[in-house]
Amino acid sequence: MLTSTVSSQSAGFSIPVAIVSALGAFVLSMVSTYFIRYKAVLDVPNRRSAHKTSRPTLGGIGIILGFWGGSLCILFFAQGLWGNREWIALGVMTLATAVVIIDDLIRPLKVWEKTALQFIAVVCLLNWGGSFETITLPFMGVWTFTGIEGQVITAVWLMAICNIVNFMDGIDGLVSVHTALVCLFVLLWNVSGDVGLSYMVLSFLFAIFGFLIYNFPPASIFMGDVGSFFIGFFLGTIGIMGEAEAIPWWIYLLPLSFFLHDTLYTLIRRIINRENILVAHNKHLYQRLSRIGWSNFRICMVTLIVPLIGGGAGSLLLSEKTDWGVCSVFLMGLILVLGTFWVERNSDF
Repeated sequence: MLTSTVSSQSAGFSIPVAIVSALGAFVLSMVSTYFIRYKAVLDVPNRRSAHKTSRPTLGGIGIILGFWGGSLCILFFAQGLWGNREWIALGVMTLATAVVIIDDLIRPLKVWEKTALQFIAVVCLLNWGGSFETITLPFMGVWTFTGIEGQVITAVWLMAICNIVNFMDGIDGLVSVHTALVCLFVLLWNVSGDVGLSYMVLSFLFAIFGFLIYNFPPASIFMGDVGSFFIGFFLGTIGIMGEAEAIPWWIYLLPLSFFLHDTLYTLIRRIINRENILVAHNKHLYQRLSRIGWSNFRICMVTLIVPLIGGGAGSLLLSEKTDWGVCSVFLMGLILVLGTFWVERNSDF
């Protein structure tokens, strides 16, 4: 399990350190993304693309630089965090996922090559960071794992969330906006929890904000696979850390509900239609909304309703307002079902 060597009780959350790290992450992300726009390779649109003109990619490098810029501020001023295993794990994972830059700079990577890079990143986390020791599920309580069982579940979780984020990165701002909202909810839920987790999420959040200046619809740069892979692994990692810090795993999934629903529904739909699920496509719900004429901005804002309700439901459940929390979960589910039905009725495929 990912645990911190410094507890919130012993170290405390420092507002000045938080401000310095947030500013550092935001400025470095914003400035580096600005320059990457003029040096990065172009993403040339194809028949699956939502954009019509070539745009620079590799903006995810700005997110990574911003995150680590803010993190180094934290590690410098809050020196007790230097020994935390999760920081080391994230550092090694960053190097492992950054290799995917080859996909844009040199040649397209094959599916097995990307999978191999993801596997290396997972091994890094399992070796230096740890794995799930427990997972909390609704109506089932806490499931406890030992040894290889927890490591296998952790590997599956990380690979799944990494690919889900990569699949959803198909239009301007969608992944960035949803990820920022997830980070905001984690900060809210962890307000009296682990200091290392709060610092980490805060730095990542402001790195996303710096990138969003250029990625918000209409975007002038894309994050590329290097960005979506890094975001996926980061979201997976804080999900593991949150479970260790009294943020039940299933509640953490609530603000990710749109991503999870879109991916799972599209996968099942393609399997039923006997399509090759390993072949790239443009049949996600958000892509179909784009095909019927919705703007990227409209898609981002409308789909944001789902994680807002999901995150709100999580907040209610964590504050023991169970009735309202359960009602909110059902409301979110109803919106997803009705929204999917509407897309099926109005989309031509």
